[in-house]
Amino acid sequence: DYYTNFTDETITDIRDLDLFSDSVFVTTDQGLFSGNYKEDNLKSATGWQKIFTGDSAMQYLPELGIIVSNGVLLQKNGDNWGEYLIGIEGDIVQATVEENGEIKLMTNNWYYEIQNTEIVYSFEMPEISHSKTIFTSFSKNNSALYFGMQDSGILSLDNNLETYHIYIPNTGFRNEYHSLTITKQGYLAATSKMGTLIWGGNTYYNYIPWQHTVH
Repeated sequence: DYYTNFTDETITDIRDLDLFSDSVFVTTDQGLFSGNYKEDNLKSATGWQKIFTGDSAMQYLPELGIIVSNGVLLQKNGDNWGEYLIGIEGDIVQATVEENGEIKLMTNNWYYEIQNTEIVYSFEMPEISHSKTIFTSFSKNNSALYFGMQDSGILSLDNNLETYHIYIPNTGFRNEYHSLTITKQGYLAATSKMGTLIWGGNTYYNYIPWQHTVH
């Protein structure tokens, strides 16, 4: 099935979709809407409740009733939305909620773990990287925390949240090369402004000048 009649206003951007309990939450450029998919007629705009107005909501965390909005976390207090906590640096890119209620949150250059309105851990992108890349996503398992970095590979932060390594995958990441040649060993070498890519038949090797790395 499909639903399009959230409101009489024109929606051009659906930014987040969440299912929690019996409700579905849709974050849009016209606000945050919720509907009970078991009881309400979600084909009609009357089946949706607008719980946040404006175009600043980017993501909703229904487990805690928190909105991610332009670099701040908002939580409803009575009839008004107020800041859940202060001290977050930069625009929020991604946020998740763990089973214990802990919020894991990432901005362009920072990662935070938040419990009960307190920042219990934070990690800043290495200083040399700030002007060259930004965080794009994160994922955590039992051994490490991984960050995607724009045009710069993957940063792996070990489980004690102290030591990190940066990995640039051995594959072409920009389809723009200004010179091609075959080496004496029969390898294809492709050169671009970002460095040289060598294809040996089975494996790629990237050789990137230090000016374009984030190490």
